[in-house]
Amino acid sequence: MRERVSSERFVGRAPELAALDADSGAVLIAGDAGVGKSRLVAELAQRARAGGRLVLIGECVELAEGELPYGAIVAALRPLLREPAVRELLSAAERRELAPLWPELGRLEGDAPAAPATASAAGAPAADAPAPPVAGQGRVFALLLALLGALAERQPVVVVIEDLHWADRSTRDFVAYLVRAAREQPIALVATFRAEELHPDHPLRPFAAELARVRGVRRIELRGFTRAELALQVADILGTTPPAALVERLFERTEGNAFYTEELLAAGAGGGLPAEDPLAAGAGGGLPASLRDALLLRIEPLSAAARRLLAVAATAERAVDERLLESVGELAPDAFAPALREGLDHHVLVVRGDGGANATPDATARTAYAFRHALVREAVYRDLLAQERAQLHGALARTLEQRPELAAGGVGVAGELAHHWEAAGEPARALTASVRASAEAERAFAFVEAERHCERALALWEQVPEAAARAGLDHAELLARAAEAAIRSDWPQRAAARAREAIAELDPRREPLRVAQLHQLAGRALWLSAEHADGLIAYREAVRLVPADPPTPERARALAGEAQALMLKGRSEEAHARCTEALALAETVGDRVVEAHVRNTFAGLGWRFGDPVAQATRARELAVAAGSLEEIGRSYANGSEALEATGRIDAAVALAHEGIDLAQRWGMGDFRFYLTCSVAGWQLRRGELDEVERLVGEETREDHSTVAQLHDVKGRLALLRGQFDAADAELERAVRQAHGLGGPEWYPAALAARGLLRLWEGRPATRPRCCAPRSTPSPTSRSRRGWATSARSIRPPRGSRRSGRSSRAQGGRRRARAPRPRRPARPPPCPRRPPP
Repeated sequence: MRERVSSERFVGRAPELAALDADSGAVLIAGDAGVGKSRLVAELAQRARAGGRLVLIGECVELAEGELPYGAIVAALRPLLREPAVRELLSAAERRELAPLWPELGRLEGDAPAAPATASAAGAPAADAPAPPVAGQGRVFALLLALLGALAERQPVVVVIEDLHWADRSTRDFVAYLVRAAREQPIALVATFRAEELHPDHPLRPFAAELARVRGVRRIELRGFTRAELALQVADILGTTPPAALVERLFERTEGNAFYTEELLAAGAGGGLPAEDPLAAGAGGGLPASLRDALLLRIEPLSAAARRLLAVAATAERAVDERLLESVGELAPDAFAPALREGLDHHVLVVRGDGGANATPDATARTAYAFRHALVREAVYRDLLAQERAQLHGALARTLEQRPELAAGGVGVAGELAHHWEAAGEPARALTASVRASAEAERAFAFVEAERHCERALALWEQVPEAAARAGLDHAELLARAAEAAIRSDWPQRAAARAREAIAELDPRREPLRVAQLHQLAGRALWLSAEHADGLIAYREAVRLVPADPPTPERARALAGEAQALMLKGRSEEAHARCTEALALAETVGDRVVEAHVRNTFAGLGWRFGDPVAQATRARELAVAAGSLEEIGRSYANGSEALEATGRIDAAVALAHEGIDLAQRWGMGDFRFYLTCSVAGWQLRRGELDEVERLVGEETREDHSTVAQLHDVKGRLALLRGQFDAADAELERAVRQAHGLGGPEWYPAALAARGLLRLWEGRPATRPRCCAPRSTPSPTSRSRRGWATSARSIRPPRGSRRSGRSSRAQGGRRRARAPRPRRPARPPPCPRRPPP
């Protein structure tokens, strides 16, 4: 067998390496399979380490879409977190928060962690820090960013994520978070993905497009080698200058694809160094018909034992611990090592570092093995018969059940078990594992993956006799769990549908409290889905189902939910009455979270019903004590808006910035976004255009309930700067978003700004009607005030002129002065959106 099948010499790619040589920013490397993305990244890692940088590499695996939340992140950081000096950068409470991802850091079970007593890597002071158990995914991200930042203070950090097209949603979300949050730190991110994998519905397609709009993000399209570069590659592999005809034949077939070239050479050489044309020894003296044929041609000569191990590794779909390979391979003790050596010598398998996912920090890392390239694994797996695949999936699942320490890593073992049991045709065992996997994902705040596991369990339910006994819960509870995970994954329509299905399966006369809780869940989901009337009906049904006597936390929560819905619909009198009742009940039963919720709703009602600033302040005190991040965020949003309502802009901005800083530390991304947009709107009315640009100029989110507010502010900023084309585009997006989940309270403001834009352009006939749809409910004082002040605060910039519409372009006619806009009439009713 030839000593090597790949080139040891790094060929070409000088411009790409130059683009990657940075201490910060992000680079997305796109390219076809086998074009050389991993080789480029390996060269980058080698040079970065030689230059004193810390390199962390994680690979996404094909089964990870739901089965392995945070898989690449866990793999990248696990070796580092085994070092005591690194673990000391995290407080004991923070280590417990990260334990669902890295069990070696400690466990949540049985612990009742409190906020850290002193500042740690995350920078969260003890005085106002909520309790870690209620933190969410954003908190996990904030902790990881703080850890990377602490490491970057010692040496620049390079984070590499390979095969991003296979990444789970949680990994993608962290990558997006890191790109935006680490721009000012010496932390560089490099991610690779297969361009040909991005079909129109692939989740990475919009993700990559959105990242490309962020400052500091570059995208590299990696192409195949030129003829000259391919000749250098072949010469290094063969150890001699190749014939020109050989180079031409390879280039014509592979189009410069480095991996395809290597495999054609290896398949054609038949294992020996050729004299003239390495491909003459190929099948029939010619090139294999395809890359798959070339790969299989090299595997066919291997022994049956070696091919058995390759089949096991291909079915595992990731790097495999040698103990797992040996157990599932079921070879004789004296046959395992020779068969493994055969796979290595033929350059089909390569050695990886650590295959033990759940090993303790002081455990000896075991060797793992992986295919030289993912394409080899895919070819081997596809060559297996369906029955062979099912048998191997079953064998892997049985072994992992008995030895969970051999699992892939990430969040528990149940997700991997569910995947293998389902592929093995074992629906009962797959159901049990899927339910367990959803719980494991929830504990790690991987709610998208939790929802996927619930959906898999629901799909399997009808196939399993006595499914409730196997799952450990009934069908309605599984639906409720799916709804809860969906709403926390920003899929409110799906959550509302699942909650309604669960309600339909239960008898409210027998289980009123359970049905009431489901109605509350449905109410929140319906509201976030812009089905406001149905949402209020659901909240009221929840209140009806919970008896008033004796006083219970369940009734307090139901009343608080209805009160908030009424407030958000502008029905202030009814909302105040419900708030009063809910507050008294919450104080009676001692539920501080509900009391904070109600006081925040009081604050949202404005000054008509008391002092909203005092209510928000008290809500924040209660929420901090109870560790409720959502109510902490609402208190900053409502408190700052109450200050702004009385003209105390400086105090409002200061309070909002305090909330933004806390949201940044605790990963409360929704509230950070909401407060940032609010401050930007206030500063815009003060004429602080540069500050507004700093706040929202690079915000690109499209999945937030108040995204219309972002586009409204951006549009009015562009309008004030005379950038009419940009203003038109942003305000159009604001109007469009305001009709859906983007926040209908911003509809009148955006229409008013667009009307002024038309007037300044000299097109009053095209001015849109400054009114909201008749179906929109009554606004709060904030939405009326925001609309009126946004319309009055805009004045055309001196000398502004729409590009391409000069007097010369209009045939020399004198440009007519735009009529001075009159103060628009008060808009019809429009609802206020909740803080996130």
